[in-house]
Amino acid sequence: MKPEDFSVVAEEAQDVDDTAISPEEYREILGGLALVNIGLDSIHADVTNRMAIDEAAELVPQFESSCEFQALKGPEFYMNVVLQHARLVIGDGKTPFFSLQLTFQLDYVSKQPFTKQFFQVFKHGPLVAQITPFIREYIHSTMTRMSVPPFLLPLVQVDLSPQTSEPAPNEA
Repeated sequence: MKPEDFSVVAEEAQDVDDTAISPEEYREILGGLALVNIGLDSIHADVTNRMAIDEAAELVPQFESSCEFQALKGPEFYMNVVLQHARLVIGDGKTPFFSLQLTFQLDYVSKQPFTKQFFQVFKHGPLVAQITPFIREYIHSTMTRMSVPPFLLPLVQVDLSPQTSEPAPNEA
């Protein structure tokens, strides 16, 4: 298949629709979903002051991440492209000594396209569970290769069930 075989049907926008997705709708989209690829899209790493890293009494890590998606309609299925961005800056709290920015692309095929409402739940559960090991490994190995004391991202606990206010069947 060629890129021109697909057309955009939905994208993550800055203004997020507050409409919640029902657990049934969420499970229906999730049930027809298959992860087909994870790959590093971009990377930028920079050591700005190696001596300061070695001499610092305390290194202060700042980590942030964000993600976005685009749903593409193909002739027989939907391709949902997710870009997961991460940024790590290590310094003394005032001055950065090391920075690392990276973007991973995750490709999912599905029977239905991602919606903004689906993605709002998905990005806090299954997406975190799937991409965190890749980000953790890449940060650790890059810092080691650059002779920077490695920063290990903390483990993440993820609730993979859709958020709902309805009690579960056994919670009566």
